[in-house]
Amino acid sequence: MAIRREIEFELEEPIQYAVDGGTSEATLVILKAPTTRNRRDCLFLKQQFLRALHEVSGEQDSKKKKTEEPEDETDTKEEEPDPEEVAILIGSSSVDLGEFFDRARALMCRGSAFIEGKVEMTTELFDRMSMEDSERMIGSYMVNFIVRSVLMKQKKASSKT
Repeated sequence: MAIRREIEFELEEPIQYAVDGGTSEATLVILKAPTTRNRRDCLFLKQQFLRALHEVSGEQDSKKKKTEEPEDETDTKEEEPDPEEVAILIGSSSVDLGEFFDRARALMCRGSAFIEGKVEMTTELFDRMSMEDSERMIGSYMVNFIVRSVLMKQKKASSKT
C-alpha cells in the first residue's frame, strides 16, 4: 500500500474564501501529509489517540471478561477505520476534546490544509467551517497521516487472532 502525501477532503457545507481579488465558494480542502515542522502537534495528537485507544480497549476487555461470551468470528474482516470512528474513539475517553481540537486546528493552519488546493488554511477560514466538517476533516487527517501506522498494525494483529 502506497503512502499518500495528500488527500482530498470534500466539505459538506461550502465556505467563502478570498482568491484573486474576489471571493469564491470552497467545497474542497487538500490535506497534505505532515512534516517535522508540525511534529509537536502531530505527536500530541498521536499520543492522545493512543491514550484513547488504550482506555477504550481496556474497557472492552473488562466487559468481555465479565460477560464471557465467545466472539462471533464470522465477521472478523476489518476495514480501514473511518474518520467518524476516530472521533467516537477520542470522545469516548478521558482525552481533553477542547485541547485535542485546538491542536488539530493549529496543525491544519500550518501548511497542512489548502482550500481548493490554492489558499493555505488560516484560523479565520477554519473557523468558517461547520463543526461537522471540521471534525470529519480532523478525523480524516488522523486516519490518513497521523495514526495510519498504528491502525494498520492493529488491523494486522487482529486478523492473526
